[in-house]
Amino acid sequence: MADHPGAFATAVFIAVLTLAPAPAGASPVIIRDDLSGVRSFNPCTGEDMTITDGTLQFVINRSGDASGGFHVQVRGAAQGVVAPGT
Repeated sequence: MADHPGAFATAVFIAVLTLAPAPAGASPVIIRDDLSGVRSFNPCTGEDMTITDGTLQFVINRSGDASGGFHVQVRGAAQGVVAPGT
């Protein structure tokens, strides 16, 4: 995963597509991924960065409506990310 930070977002997208509508009041699906070791390039400074600490979290709420519609809300946030330049 460290060399493919987009792989996690792709996995979340696939998970959302495979979720069935949940009954009203259902608990959200929470997906967390440790970002330690993910490498990235900062084009603003020209530096390579390696994340040394932090988590990416997605909270997925899904529901159905009276007319058979399917609704998904996905919220994502990075938490405690530390990425010193090299």
